[in-house]
Amino acid sequence: MVAHTNSLRDTRFEISIQHPVLSGGTFDVQQTAAVQAVKFIQRLGALSEEQMGVIEQALAQVLGLRLAQHSA
Repeated sequence: MVAHTNSLRDTRFEISIQHPVLSGGTFDVQQTAAVQAVKFIQRLGALSEEQMGVIEQALAQVLGLRLAQHSA
């Protein structure tokens, strides 16, 4: 899980994504955590494939990974 936070620190690990459910803030790709599915109570919304791609790219950069290129 990548946490969404309203406590902005203006680091390169903060990814801003506009979404109707989220009131400002950023996703902090440096603050990842494993969370059991039972802890998720209610789905508040879903990110688009493009939005998830932005987070995926940032997370890969933090972890030093190279992502495979997707063919369209």
